[in-house]
Amino acid sequence: MILSNCSKKIPEYLFYSPTLNKEKSIESHRMINSKTGKYLGEIITYPQDFYYFNLEVPGLRSLYIDRLSVFNRNKGFGTKFLNFARVVSKQKGCNGRLHLISSDCYDKEKPPHIFYRKYGFDSRDLKKLEEVDDAISQPNKKFTFNSIAMFFPPKPQVEGIKSSSKSLWTKLKQFFRK
Repeated sequence: MILSNCSKKIPEYLFYSPTLNKEKSIESHRMINSKTGKYLGEIITYPQDFYYFNLEVPGLRSLYIDRLSVFNRNKGFGTKFLNFARVVSKQKGCNGRLHLISSDCYDKEKPPHIFYRKYGFDSRDLKKLEEVDDAISQPNKKFTFNSIAMFFPPKPQVEGIKSSSKSLWTKLKQFFRK
């Protein structure tokens, strides 16, 4: 059968998701270039409680990024994966929230901490976060740590909570960041 009048253009980058387990809570999303057929990378995610990163609202769900791997760095593929993960997070009822452990286990020379921070990730570990921020302006700076727990968006977006009902922890955190 020949199709004509096909007005939709195929996007340059396609995501597909092979099933990893029967419960379908853990998902692998792979990206390919639709023009070349080249496999570009993979992200493995699953929703979980956001308890470590958000003390204000226990039980808040977020999409955990277990692994993000791209084969060619500095081409925008990591950003495409994170944008895609935000969409998946909304589909899974996590309201666009993401969290992960940024680690140097795959690349000791250029760990992904700076990449995640530039994207907009935050951390409760203010000492390590300050070191990441310093490394953004000092490209050859070496980290004194191997991993950092990070989350997106930087400020928890929770419906129904007014600024007057902020917890003591939130007020202290804001005070020390200034």
